[in-house]
Amino acid sequence: MLVAGGKISGQVTNGTTGSPVSNQTLQLLMPRGGMQQVATAVTDSNGQFVVAASDLATDSFYLLQATYQGVNYHAAVKFDDRGQARADITVYDATRTTPSLRIESARIVLHAEGDKVRVQEMFAIRNAATPPRSYVNPDGTFLFHLAKTTGEPTAAVAGLMNMPLPQPVNPGKGPGNFNLQYPLKPGVTVMMVAYDGDYASNKLELADSVAYPIDTLELQVSPPSLAMDSPLFKAAGIDAETGSQKYIAENVPPSAQLAATVSGEAAAGFPRYISGFPSPHRCPPP
Repeated sequence: MLVAGGKISGQVTNGTTGSPVSNQTLQLLMPRGGMQQVATAVTDSNGQFVVAASDLATDSFYLLQATYQGVNYHAAVKFDDRGQARADITVYDATRTTPSLRIESARIVLHAEGDKVRVQEMFAIRNAATPPRSYVNPDGTFLFHLAKTTGEPTAAVAGLMNMPLPQPVNPGKGPGNFNLQYPLKPGVTVMMVAYDGDYASNKLELADSVAYPIDTLELQVSPPSLAMDSPLFKAAGIDAETGSQKYIAENVPPSAQLAATVSGEAAAGFPRYISGFPSPHRCPPP
């Protein structure tokens, strides 16, 4: 039911210290308006805030945003039948000191078509800093190496409600090295990288790497008729959802080459899930 006007209340808490955050500005954003700001609020001495406006459409979706120490934090706003909503936000102190980072699960999707091969990589990386802090670094928070690309790689991060948020890919030190500067908040962040490789010779040697240990890594290869040879990956059957050939590697050390050689006749066209980034939920759960 649409209610004329709406009221949003909540509290901003510092998850590093456990204390309420006073004098914190919040922006109410409408995603359908291109993240247009429609209202603001400021927390009181107890971190409490209220956003009340007569022109809020209580049947619409809003995001509440707090920018704390240069990092954006969000909460989804959902109104009840009375036009009331509760939206609490937890923020964290930011640090440039590299915390304990580990990739709990990852997936590489590889599809050959014609003289090109499309490679898409997803990494669920956990920031386990104690006490919890957000990791920020102008030299990059997520470091990776791509061995053989044609054209520029693209990247995205899984945001609130698993919406892919495009990210700039920054060159690192040395050929093939890149980084993303997206702040790594406490808990798990899903990072996604994609690029095209040369398959004119009906062969691709995958030799990418990331700077972090990986607990479980899945490689999907299509068409499934392609031959695959690897000192790292072990065959694990056919993926039920995509029909790709599936391979698994476990306990991969940091900066280890994710080595695999794929060869054989390419497919005639891309399957549905290759268009754009795969949904973040396709990354194995952490």
